[in-house]
Amino acid sequence: MEFTFVPIYSLGHRGSEDKFDSTKLPFEIIPALTIEDIEHLLTEKAFVLWKAMLGESLFEKIGRVRYAFTYRYGKDEVKHHLKESPTTYAASCLRLIRPMRQGVLVSAHGEISDDGSFDVRSFDLSERQTGIEVVEAHKLSTLRDGDAENLRLLLPDFIRAMEGDFWKFRMAAQFHDLGYFQSYNWKPRFLLWASSLESIYTSHSRDHQGSRVAIARIKWFLDEKTRLYPPSEWPRVIPDCSLTIDDVLDDLYEFRNFVAHGDKIPDSFFQTCPRSGINGGVCKAEVLSEAASFVIRMSLIKILREGLLDHFVDAGPAEAYFAAQGLVNSKL
Repeated sequence: MEFTFVPIYSLGHRGSEDKFDSTKLPFEIIPALTIEDIEHLLTEKAFVLWKAMLGESLFEKIGRVRYAFTYRYGKDEVKHHLKESPTTYAASCLRLIRPMRQGVLVSAHGEISDDGSFDVRSFDLSERQTGIEVVEAHKLSTLRDGDAENLRLLLPDFIRAMEGDFWKFRMAAQFHDLGYFQSYNWKPRFLLWASSLESIYTSHSRDHQGSRVAIARIKWFLDEKTRLYPPSEWPRVIPDCSLTIDDVLDDLYEFRNFVAHGDKIPDSFFQTCPRSGINGGVCKAEVLSEAASFVIRMSLIKILREGLLDHFVDAGPAEAYFAAQGLVNSKL
């Protein structure tokens, strides 16, 4: 028997609303794919082949995994018929539902020993080998019961979208996910997320491109009064923030233009703090990154929940979908 797993940062434990009931483990998402506690399966020998190469400190870090998406399959069967491992899709979909930090170990593959423990044969580490960081708003996020239930609900359609010819959805989801792996500098992450927004809301035709079209479509699709920091996602230890999508979209696209066109970004984006955070004020540049991620996540989740994938196959259906609402340059 073989396996792949992708670590999960942490299960929720703060109060009834933010908690994950560990008695539900292993929690099946789709057949053969579960959330489980694998601490007892990662014995000291699991990564021993690479101990000398990794060094003591890194060896200890990658051995600290406790919770993970785990997928088991037989040695003699095809690993899966998908382009990616189900664990990879699950991790990507969860980043739409509940973005969380991740440790230095990104994924692992190997064989299951006779005693049931994992014998790791290959693995991937984060680029800087310090783990995957998230935007300020998600640094305290952990997995909750509702997140696991939402993942179980959305993952089949997410996989169908990522495996099918739903190119506008796929590109947006890929750009969003890749943004989380840009740990060297915030600019690549923001540009990837800006491209994700473009994938959903604009296309190459003149009547369907530009910030005016994108902003109008986002306000219609998600409701401009939607809060960027809904109570269901917001840590109780941070002061409440009532910013809405409407409050930030103009600044978001202005900021995007400065970054994308290679202009000096005005100091006000780094000196103004629209909200409070864990360690004081959070600058506008970070808030706009949070806003970009929120809009992408809510847009892709809505597409999945409401069965709108056929409108995001490519430019043609998307243009027709938004044009039916008058959301084109010639009518705005």
